[in-house]
Amino acid sequence: MVTHIIMTQRALLITAYRRAGNKPSKPLEDMMFDDTPYQGANGVLYKGLMAMLANRMRYMRELLGYDIFISEDLLDRPIEDFIGMTRRYLAAASAE
Repeated sequence: MVTHIIMTQRALLITAYRRAGNKPSKPLEDMMFDDTPYQGANGVLYKGLMAMLANRMRYMRELLGYDIFISEDLLDRPIEDFIGMTRRYLAAASAE
């Protein structure tokens, strides 16, 4: 799943990088394949593909303002249902 997300977000990262008003300090190639260990806010250290995804999400947030893009046409339910499900998940996750 992680590999799939990394691959499907690749074109979006390239487009965001090229359209960025202020170019990030890292070259695009370094951003695309950055697998340096990533320490989450919870203190967990991610390595390998998980680190690559976490770093990619950080770059996406810097360039676009969000971590990951999910196209509405890829959803298995209406967008309103997906938003509701996501909000319930976030509420449950923050309660833990």
